[in-house]
Amino acid sequence: MAMFNFKHSILLPITTLDHFFNSEKSPKDENNRSVFNETLDLERVMKDKAILEEESRRLDEAQERLHLQARMLCGKIMIQEMKKRNGEKRQALDQLQEKVSSLEAQLSPPSMLNTSEY
Repeated sequence: MAMFNFKHSILLPITTLDHFFNSEKSPKDENNRSVFNETLDLERVMKDKAILEEESRRLDEAQERLHLQARMLCGKIMIQEMKKRNGEKRQALDQLQEKVSSLEAQLSPPSMLNTSEY
């Protein structure tokens, strides 16, 4: 079993290790940390902004598609209503035509009428 031999180890002066264990930070370190945190915050804000802009663009596109779809459906409904009204008008016209034909049939033939009265 190997034992650790202190004679062959390199010992660092304790003062060189102080900066690893020292909890006090210099103002320069604090400033660098602050700039780093602000940079990270800015990156997060820019990423959030980009995400929201993309969502806004998608919502605008969806709104435009729905607006066009609503216009198309309104047009189709108008066409259906016009076809229904035109069908009703055709039916009324056909009935009127039948009535005219019936009335004409009730008249005596034109040769039998006394044209001198007119």
